[in-house]
Parts: sequence; structure tokens; C-alpha cells
Amino acid sequence: MRRRRSWKSSEDRRRRGMNNGSHEKLLTKPQADEVFSFTKPQWEARAAGSNLVPIDWHIRFSRHDTGLQIIGYEPLTGFGFSVQPLYANDTDPPIMVIIRNYFLPGKLPPVTEQLQKGIEAVAQRSLGPTYKVKLKCGRIENFDSLEFTLTKP
Repeated sequence: MRRRRSWKSSEDRRRRGMNNGSHEKLLTKPQADEVFSFTKPQWEARAAGSNLVPIDWHIRFSRHDTGLQIIGYEPLTGFGFSVQPLYANDTDPPIMVIIRNYFLPGKLPPVTEQLQKGIEAVAQRSLGPTYKVKLKCGRIENFDSLEFTLTKP
């Protein structure tokens, strides 16, 4: 019997609508709506059971004064993903949500200004006018990164 290569995590991302068809991963509009609906205590209480990161990934949490960050990593591909709402206080929804994509060096094609604008435009279209999307490219520790900042206009 021929062994099939397991692509469960990639298929899982597509089924959950978390991949917009390119190298990067972004929240769907319903997921973004949900994250923006939580206060800081609500987010922290629900983050561990969140479906934002596929269950078969390595998942960890990082506490910050501004809110809890969920970080997922898929060892098979070396791809990482994090969601971090930034809260000003415990009673209001987040002022912004930062979504980071982490790639092993060499896995992300060179990001030209034109490509960056294209990725940002696709992300903006997928989330619609409810959110303003800003993309920043760079390096975080040993990873190449795409950082999407979502705000409500």
C-alpha cells in the first residue's frame, strides 16, 4: 500500500477559511468579528479553546499587558501563525488585532513593494470595509514574517 503524504494541516487551514490562497494566513471575516467582539477577560478565557490555530499544531500562549497572544507552529512545514488582540483596558474590545505569519528563512519568496501591496489588497478585500488592514514585512527572531494589523476605521 502506498503511503499518502499527510497534508491535514494545510487542508484544515483551507477548510476553515484561514488561508487566502497565497503563502500568508489571515483570519476570516467571521473570525475577525469574533476576536473584535471580546473584552480582554473574555478573550483570555476563550483563547485556549479557540479554533484559530489548527489543533494538530504546536500551540503556546504568550501573556502581554495588552492581551494574550496565541501562537501556533506547524513543524512539518515550518510555518507559524499568531493572533494578538491589543486591549487598552479590561472592558472594551481590542483597539487592534495583530496577525503574524512566520516562515523559515527561504520559504517566503522575496517580498517586493508591489507584492506587499498586492497581499495587503487581497487581505483587505477578504475582510471588507469593516476593517482596515496594514501589512508589514520583516524578520522576527529566526523567521521571515508578515504582520497584518487589523483596526476598525
